[in-house]
Amino acid sequence: MKNNMSKHQDTWLQSHWRPFMAVVYGIIILFDFLFAPIFWSLLQANAAGVVSMQWSPLTLIGGGVFYGAMGAIIGLSAFTRGQEKIQRLKGHGDTGYGEQRPGSEYGKDGYSTYQEGRDSDRENL
Repeated sequence: MKNNMSKHQDTWLQSHWRPFMAVVYGIIILFDFLFAPIFWSLLQANAAGVVSMQWSPLTLIGGGVFYGAMGAIIGLSAFTRGQEKIQRLKGHGDTGYGEQRPGSEYGKDGYSTYQEGRDSDRENL
């Protein structure tokens, strides 16, 4: 099966999975520490008239391994995304879409030479 998508066209999931994971993580935390305890207490109060058992967060079962795993996934993906951006900037400003940002010329030391070029242009006026 041949993929007809061009090199730089990604699906929505490929390009947005990192923020999607962060949103899902936030929803899980809100459910486990805010909504579920309130619902659990209301359910007990309506059924027995008294709240006899405290809500036990599902994500803390097993010593909180869930938070370690999700933290590692989100943390490492943020780190690798940052490295991707740094490499793209070191690549002479290539945005990855076949175009170059204006003023993204880099010298041998890795610093932009754009400002130097602008200063020399002003001197020539």
